[in-house]
Amino acid sequence: MSNQKTQSILCILDGATPRADDYALFYAQKTSIEHDIPLAAVVCVSTIDDLQKLIPLELSLARINIPLLTLIGEPEPRIAATVYHLKPLKIFYQLNQQSSSTLIKHPIPWPGSIASVQELIDSKGLAC
Repeated sequence: MSNQKTQSILCILDGATPRADDYALFYAQKTSIEHDIPLAAVVCVSTIDDLQKLIPLELSLARINIPLLTLIGEPEPRIAATVYHLKPLKIFYQLNQQSSSTLIKHPIPWPGSIASVQELIDSKGLAC
């Protein structure tokens, strides 16, 4: 399939069910590679004070070349707005599978830049 830079795959992580998040991310990555389009993980926190907790997740994802798109505010409208603007090919969220899954270093870079969690902390959320 041809590489269409305007499309992407999003994987929404909620953190409450890490195993389901892992499966969703595994299948999102698999689909992203199959379609040769970028993948980003998405997480939404209620307040700027919650950002510090995301640094380990962001570092873990960075090791496998998956950016973390961090949203601040109420999840439903923030995620809806992100989906509206990015128009992803597919969205993955809370998959409950029993098969084994191993994430690999993601071969397709995200186009553009995403503010890191530390940048959001430093700017008090104004970088978003």
